[in-house]
Amino acid sequence: DELVVEAKRYRDLNFRCVKMRVVHDLADNLERIAAVRSVYTEPATIAIEAAGAQWDVNDANAFIRAAAGKYLWTEDPVKYDVIGQVRETANSRIVAGETCATTAELIKLFDEGNVRSIVIDVQCIGGPVRFLEAARLLHALGATIGGHRFPYYSSHLLAAFPQSLPLETIDWANPSLEPYHAPDKNG
Repeated sequence: DELVVEAKRYRDLNFRCVKMRVVHDLADNLERIAAVRSVYTEPATIAIEAAGAQWDVNDANAFIRAAAGKYLWTEDPVKYDVIGQVRETANSRIVAGETCATTAELIKLFDEGNVRSIVIDVQCIGGPVRFLEAARLLHALGATIGGHRFPYYSSHLLAAFPQSLPLETIDWANPSLEPYHAPDKNG
């Protein structure tokens, strides 16, 4: 019930997509996602953040097979050294990269991990210039680029890349002097 109330609050603030964290238990995840899906009923409007779930490859693949509907993405489903064993489906793309501090790590994730949707954290990578360097190279290789946190800066950086992932904002990371603006009703 609390998730439905929270999802309605974000819907009322004009957020077209939401991201939710999952836990280890598959049945609990499916129940929680169904609650959020009762508010965000359109396909590909819910992103799944699995980083804290401590899944192994079998857990991640079981979740992706069992989760009905089309998701925006499943983020960090397992540790990066085994992420290539998680099977992306038409209903949920695999997204990763926000903890990578170098372009080489991101390229390894793309090449060896077979992750085609790369989220780059502008702070972790070393600033806007490093973000653009890494993103340009990965985009040229065929990756879809996303930005992690820092929505004021990341929105400008992502504007350089066609078909980028939706911009992530985190309500608990609002700046102390001026809160983030909610999306306009028209998008």
